[in-house]
Amino acid sequence: MMDDLGSVAEKIASIKSTKFLNLIKVYEFDPETDFVDVDLRNSDFSYQDVSKFNFSGSLLTGSNTKGAKFSEQSLTYAIFFDPKLMEQLKPYRYLINRSVFSRRYYERIANFATLAICNPKSNIFPIGEEIVANDISKYASHFAYNVLHIIESNEMSENTKSLEIARIARKQTYPLDRQKYYRELEKLQKMYSKTVSFI
Repeated sequence: MMDDLGSVAEKIASIKSTKFLNLIKVYEFDPETDFVDVDLRNSDFSYQDVSKFNFSGSLLTGSNTKGAKFSEQSLTYAIFFDPKLMEQLKPYRYLINRSVFSRRYYERIANFATLAICNPKSNIFPIGEEIVANDISKYASHFAYNVLHIIESNEMSENTKSLEIARIARKQTYPLDRQKYYRELEKLQKMYSKTVSFI
């Protein structure tokens, strides 16, 4: 039974452990309801499976999420990046979170490619920089680096940037996962009905 320390955030702050999952060893939290709309900035989720937790509406900015596994619901509704940026990019929240947190590297690449094609602007730099710095796949980090280089160019229009990003997305080859990658691109292309053709 929960004691009366106050809010979930206060209870979290009172725990000295650096790992998020150690919380459930100290307090009896309900993973489905107690972490909705909570300020969890700067938490340590690294290499933890938190897929049973619902972080919908929760602020997770500044958190260490490297290697963490989140639920689909959390990937759709949690706020992993600056709230102002996320408000600005609200139509792309699905793509943003999956660009960084999907479990499969080819899904992360496909989501970031789609995001960059739909929105080839410098406001996606924080997402790309997160991928470059922390993605465990060299394919994903290299792809994000190349996309950011294209977006940074002052010599191309936004439409030309979208076309160039689509071209490099189409050229990605992953011998074991090539067909899965292309299927993911096709699925996302339909979801965002962008006129750029990947394949």
